[in-house]
Amino acid sequence: MNSTQGCIGTAIVYDTVTIAAPTPYIKANRTGGCSPLTIQFEDSSFTSDIINDPIISWVWNLGDGTTFNGQTPPPHTYTVGKYDITLTITTLSGCSNATLFPDFITVGIIDNVNFSEAPNRGCTRENYLFTNLSTISPSYSNNDVSYY
Repeated sequence: MNSTQGCIGTAIVYDTVTIAAPTPYIKANRTGGCSPLTIQFEDSSFTSDIINDPIISWVWNLGDGTTFNGQTPPPHTYTVGKYDITLTITTLSGCSNATLFPDFITVGIIDNVNFSEAPNRGCTRENYLFTNLSTISPSYSNNDVSYY
């Protein structure tokens, strides 16, 4: 740069340009349960410059062939299965980002409630062994189900 007096100088300016992709993020009132299961999704996405470069577009893929364009999909009902959810967001400047949330929704049914006992006859104060033979679809880990 040159001054009116003919002096030459240099200016260094840091952090003048910020480029960051927007970050899709979702929440749901629940992520699993028995069929039919109705879910209310919520957008929690963010961008590095909400004032000058806000998110202006949301495209949801709800994992069962249903899509929705908008910030908040209406309540959605799922049947038995595991569902990947994808949210694609776009900012005012045209920056876009998509995030896949794998197996975000898990819906099951209790296919068969069954227990065995041993012994099946006895007196009070004897020990009895009950074995759970129930089946649940889709399969769950042991910590996902409670028996009462």
